Amino acid sequence: MSGFSPIRDFWRNTYLPSRLALVCAGLAMALNLASYAGLAMRGPFAFLAIIHVMIMGLGFFLFGRMIYNGKFVWRPSPNPPSSTRMPKSLLWATVLSFVYFVVMFFGAWALYGEGNAEFRGGDEVLVARDSVLAILPQGTVAEYAARELRIFSAGWIFFALTIAICSHYVEKNILQFRTSSRLSA
Repeated sequence: MSGFSPIRDFWRNTYLPSRLALVCAGLAMALNLASYAGLAMRGPFAFLAIIHVMIMGLGFFLFGRMIYNGKFVWRPSPNPPSSTRMPKSLLWATVLSFVYFVVMFFGAWALYGEGNAEFRGGDEVLVARDSVLAILPQGTVAEYAARELRIFSAGWIFFALTIAICSHYVEKNILQFRTSSRLSA
């Protein structure tokens, strides 16, 4: 369990936006694993796209904080940095999630090319630009839907981890500048 100690310390000492992003990354990871068992974002599970909205909201919040508090973010702080260090495992997880996302994304293009698997006239077909390109084997639509969730959740993992790291950095700098301005006043 000692391998999780830096992550646990980071969780305890980071800020709310970073924690929310880490929760989104965890949910996305669970969905990614479930996609290998056939879970898809279609039909009754379309509500899973709420994670997409949550991550986008966290990203917009991060950019808003960076713009609103820009004068704090990019200058070095006169105070020493906080004792909360960024765990290397979190940085590596972000890099690996990016590689995984790229492989999943381009792997889907290599497998199907341009188009979407769907039902038409009782058959499973590959459709591109509203024309049928090929008749697909039984079960391909379900496999395509699961792969779609896999690709989206891979992207969600990467963006959520990136937001967690950047939010921590931004919020730490904002807090340091606010503290230093109170001390110098």
